[in-house]
Amino acid sequence: MNKDEQHTTYELKVLCRDIAKIIKQTKELQKNLKIYLNSNNETIKNEYKFLKQKIIQVVETLDSIKKLDDDLDMLSSLEMLKQEVDELDLIKSGKIDDLIRNNLIRRKMATSLINDSAFAYSISINLINSASVLWIKDSDIRNLRDEL
Repeated sequence: MNKDEQHTTYELKVLCRDIAKIIKQTKELQKNLKIYLNSNNETIKNEYKFLKQKIIQVVETLDSIKKLDDDLDMLSSLEMLKQEVDELDLIKSGKIDDLIRNNLIRRKMATSLINDSAFAYSISINLINSASVLWIKDSDIRNLRDEL
């Protein structure tokens, strides 16, 4: 194989690993979604609704991006979507601290929410990266993507 074919093969191997990770993390997230979406605590219920809605938004946006004809537009849209996904990092945003400090959620809920927001973030980023590998065909744009 030439270098380009080797790189493509490598990317596809990483893609397979990431898809397996998406499946495992979705399974883990699903357990707590079932619990906390039925909670009497409205705050935790709303946080899990947010996680669920954000993942749905990512999937719907990816569906729109897939229809783009231009690889550069596609790459740009995928990079913008990655920035939007940063909202899922509840530790970075300080949201977890506020919820705990204001006694809106219990410690066990906070631990679950920290883990599950990390799962939601990872799921979303891996979906975006997978789309990039599968959909961007132009080698120059792929090289640009790899530099980002």
